[in-house]
Amino acid sequence: MDIILAFWLSGWVMIMYRLFIPAFRICKMIDPHNLVVHTKWLTFGIVGIMALFLVPLLMYPTLSNNRERFVKEFCTSLLGKK
Repeated sequence: MDIILAFWLSGWVMIMYRLFIPAFRICKMIDPHNLVVHTKWLTFGIVGIMALFLVPLLMYPTLSNNRERFVKEFCTSLLGKK
């Protein structure tokens, strides 16, 4: 059980570091006046909780070479733009 918990939490930290933080920086550059950018701690909390449950699914984009594409699409969805 300890090994699974260690994998889960280290995966979550890696997801937040390699996916969410770069996406949030891009969102900040694209639209600095968006509500998502102004409420960064709330956004971090909501995305963090959702990512905590989806660690096995989010490990593929975190470790793959198509991470930039995922971050771009995540940013588009986060800002609510098409």
